[in-house]
Parts: sequence; C-alpha cells; structure tokens
Amino acid sequence: MFTTYYTTLSRDDLEGLQKNKPQDSFRVYRREHLVHHLSQYILEVPIDNTYVFYYKRRKEGVIYRPLRAFTILDRWTPQVQRLFAADAAQRVVHLAEGYEEECRNILRTVRKFALGQCTKAELAVAYAEAESILARGAFPTAAAAKFLPHEAAMDAAELAIEVDAQVSTLPEEHNHLSTLLWQWLDGSRTANDVRRELAE
Repeated sequence: MFTTYYTTLSRDDLEGLQKNKPQDSFRVYRREHLVHHLSQYILEVPIDNTYVFYYKRRKEGVIYRPLRAFTILDRWTPQVQRLFAADAAQRVVHLAEGYEEECRNILRTVRKFALGQCTKAELAVAYAEAESILARGAFPTAAAAKFLPHEAAMDAAELAIEVDAQVSTLPEEHNHLSTLLWQWLDGSRTANDVRRELAE
C-alpha cells in the first residue's frame, strides 16, 4: 500500500537527486509533521509503507531505499518561506512581554521585504532590533527576519512551536502551525492576501 509522505532537501541534495545520485536512505514526514522539518525544498513522495519505519515521538520516518518518484512542491518559494516565517512568528507575538508592538513592526518589515517593498538594509535593521529584544515571544520574530528565507521559515516555526509549548496546556499546539503551513502550500493563503493586510 502506497502512502504520501514528504521530505525536505537542501539545494545540493536536490541537485544530486535530479542527477540520479540518490541517497541510500531518506527521512520522510507525514503531512502533519512536516512543519517540524522545513528546508529549501519540499518533495511529495509516494512510498510503499513496507519500507517506512516511522517514529511518532520524533515525528519522522526513515525509508531505507533510494528515492525514485517525487514531486517538488513549487509553491514553497523563497517568498512564501519568508511570509510563512512572519506568520509563524506572529502567532506568539502576544508573548513578547511588553515588546508586542516592536515585534509587529519588525514582522511588517519582513513581509514588505518578501513582497519587494523594502530593502536588504531595512531588513538588516529589523533583524538587529529583533535580536536586541530578549523577551521569549520575540525569538521567533528575530528568526523570521533572517536573510536566508528557508532558514527564517525553519527557525521561526521551530521557535514558535517551542514558545507555544512552554505556555500552552494543549499537547498538540503545533497543529495550528501545521495548518498555517498547508494554507501556504495549497494556495489558500497567498502573497496577495498579505498585500491586502499590509494596506489595511
């Protein structure tokens, strides 16, 4: 029986895969666990469950076979990575302990940069400001302002989940962020939505 899983790869790993130099094993993730394992590229992979060893506590599986069939999720662009990072950080801004407004302004700059509405220098200033805020809820904001978009997405999501877990009584709080990620990946949330929000 085949099941759809996902894997995430760096540019170098993807190029190796496309040049028919597959690795002997791959880490794969269920749809709801993908948010914990982001990278530059997301691949959808149909896999025979016979060959997958899935570890629920680690939220990942391992397939000990070369990966032959896959589809790259083309909506996971650098722009979407950065906009998702801002959305992830926004979810915990209320925990920034007196710095909520500063964090919102920083995330506004992050979104504007993703949309081509401000410069690298402005993003750098926003990142430096975020780094200077030591409140727990501001850490995902600093991550979202990183220059490399896939790092911003990965770190903002991870830190938002971590901060949520420290204050939440819900054991599956990461599900909210997973839902948000898939809104970007399935196209139900787009850059045009963010443009409208910034204009309000």
